[in-house]
Amino acid sequence: AQIDELDGKIKQLEQAQEKIAKAINDMKRSQDLDNPSVRQVFEGLVTKSKQLGQAIADQHTHAKQLQLQGKQGAVLEVVIFQEIWTGTQVTLGEFKTMVRATIQKPRIAQLRATRVRILPMGEGNKPVD
Repeated sequence: AQIDELDGKIKQLEQAQEKIAKAINDMKRSQDLDNPSVRQVFEGLVTKSKQLGQAIADQHTHAKQLQLQGKQGAVLEVVIFQEIWTGTQVTLGEFKTMVRATIQKPRIAQLRATRVRILPMGEGNKPVD
């Protein structure tokens, strides 16, 4: 939810930056930059555009930090209490495995190194609380 909110803010900031960029380009084409008051407005728009660019970069950085925190706090396991059918794909994070044969016993799918393993539940293979 926080990342979705940040995406909305980023879109708003990008839209504002596009409007300012259009105004800057229009002012450059009008060639009134010799006029001190027009020049002042132009410089203010350039400054605002830079500030918006930095705000957008900050929001992207914050979104990436939230994604990393989510990944670090995620428990990468799936508990199968009854059965799992042939052809079922189990995805944990960016890794996945395909179930080749129906299993009708409790199992746990865990991420082990860079593979998703489906293991019998028992001592040492219990769900993380």
